[in-house]
Amino acid sequence: MTASIDADGLEDSEPDFDKLLSRVKADFVESLLQRSIDLENARVVLDRDGATSAGLSTIADIAHKLAGVAPSFGFHAMGETALAIDRDLQTETPPASTRAVWHRNRDRVELLLDLMEDAMDGAG
Repeated sequence: MTASIDADGLEDSEPDFDKLLSRVKADFVESLLQRSIDLENARVVLDRDGATSAGLSTIADIAHKLAGVAPSFGFHAMGETALAIDRDLQTETPPASTRAVWHRNRDRVELLLDLMEDAMDGAG
């Protein structure tokens, strides 16, 4: 935080927004580890047990959150990929079509996992 003296001789505290933004971005990147683990676990279950509403719900939740925040920190490809998944999974899917929805999004989920890994490795 930087401090300056205003016209009245009072200390005027202004947060160093660059440092704050850097810290928030670092927290976001740190959160990607757990999100990627959760996403990978859902992917494994969907591949192993067949497409389930619960598995798709987990993926939709993670994708929705990433679609909203990733671009704010400069991770535009991650945000766009997450948004594509989010939009596709937002549509109501009867149980019989969850398999088709999963197959449509499986490659996107793989790409999203790769982009998350890149961000964690500092390639964001």
